[in-house]
Amino acid sequence: MDPQQTQTRTSLPAENLAEAILQGTARLIDLQTAAAQALLRMQSRNAALFGAPDWSRVFTDDNRRQLSELFSAGAQQALNLMRQTNETLSQLQSKVNVLLAQQTEQFTEQIRTGVRELEQRTGQAVEQVREASQQTAQQALAKAEQTPQQVRAASEQAQPSLQGSGAEERSRSKRP
Repeated sequence: MDPQQTQTRTSLPAENLAEAILQGTARLIDLQTAAAQALLRMQSRNAALFGAPDWSRVFTDDNRRQLSELFSAGAQQALNLMRQTNETLSQLQSKVNVLLAQQTEQFTEQIRTGVRELEQRTGQAVEQVREASQQTAQQALAKAEQTPQQVRAASEQAQPSLQGSGAEERSRSKRP
């Protein structure tokens, strides 16, 4: 369901209620104006009985109708303004929702891209560590293989000299 349709459906009862209240208020004002006009016309005629000028012509049905039309037109303008404002706010909310959805999508894509880059870098670092570990292991193995050979070679070199020095020591010890 479109968010704008949801907004229109939820605002419709509120708009109808406001319209009913505004129209009811206009009718109430119209009734009060008619009652005030009748009262003022009667008071004007009563004052004319005592010698005051007759102002009852000022309070005719034409004037009341004009005043009633003025209030009705004002109420209708207020309703139209309220409807336009409601529609404008609904459109604004819809556009803001679309904009937020787009920005959220862009932000999500940026995060995904960052995670992919981090994954690639991590994979490269793991590969480099693996290669370095293999090289170190190979070097250690090569040195481990060389060490016994070096020990043998050193011991072979040391044996003739040890044997020769042992004979000299024996001959030295035999001499008094």
